[in-house]
Amino acid sequence: MGKIKSLADGAGLSIQKQTLALKLDSEFEEMVSQIQILQSENQKLQAEVNPLKRDIEKYKDIISNLEKKLHTYTSDEREKQEKHLISQQQLADRLNNDLASSE
Repeated sequence: MGKIKSLADGAGLSIQKQTLALKLDSEFEEMVSQIQILQSENQKLQAEVNPLKRDIEKYKDIISNLEKKLHTYTSDEREKQEKHLISQQQLADRLNNDLASSE
């Protein structure tokens, strides 16, 4: 017997009120059971979700590090290209000067 039914028996209630108390007691017990089931399901879901959250954070860190490397690589490549263009321009200037002086 549930808590409400025990209280109703000791209170000397009419049959109608005792029936209502028994119905309420049954509904209360069902709700308690549903709460326990939902809590259990919640724990299972949390156990599944938490590792996924850790994986997401790990992948975010990996992406961030790769973006930093890409930016650094891009900057280095840009610098190399600029140096290459400067050296080509200097070579072209020397060739122009050589051609102008040979004429």
